[in-house]
Amino acid sequence: LNRLLAGKPAGVRINVFLLTGLAGNTGSGIAVDLAFLTRQIIFNLSEDRYRHTTVSAFLMLPSACGHAPDPAREKLWNHRACAALKEIDYFMGLQSRGEVFRRQYGAFEVKIGENVFDFCTLAEGADDSGAPFSDPAETARNVVADSIVDLLSAAEYRGRQLPLSVVFVPHTDI
Repeated sequence: LNRLLAGKPAGVRINVFLLTGLAGNTGSGIAVDLAFLTRQIIFNLSEDRYRHTTVSAFLMLPSACGHAPDPAREKLWNHRACAALKEIDYFMGLQSRGEVFRRQYGAFEVKIGENVFDFCTLAEGADDSGAPFSDPAETARNVVADSIVDLLSAAEYRGRQLPLSVVFVPHTDI
């Protein structure tokens, strides 16, 4: 982040996008930690930069993670996704409850009073009727990529300064 921010004005917007799967591998377990760690790192760099930062998540539900159909494991993946979503839901309400996320990661302390994400989107591998797409993972990735491009181009279209954008994709199954 220091290298990316070098030479940028203090008021430049920073968009952080976290893309991860929720089927229960690395991504679903690290999403909350990675978001709060990123918030703390930016806060430690500059409170002014932190005030101009948006942390967004694009979360792939199990049907969008590209697994081969497996009824025996599907229930497990859905349970893992439900657990991750419950955790995310809890941390999406920190501000309204006046709570602070506090955690020690070795010598690095995180103490953030904002919600885990400013913006969160769930990507599904099926259409509105519940029928799976022919390639659910590819379709979900394309929808997420299009959404991010739309968000970035909206700033340019409105004549605002383009934000600095950072995309995190933890080693995961998406």
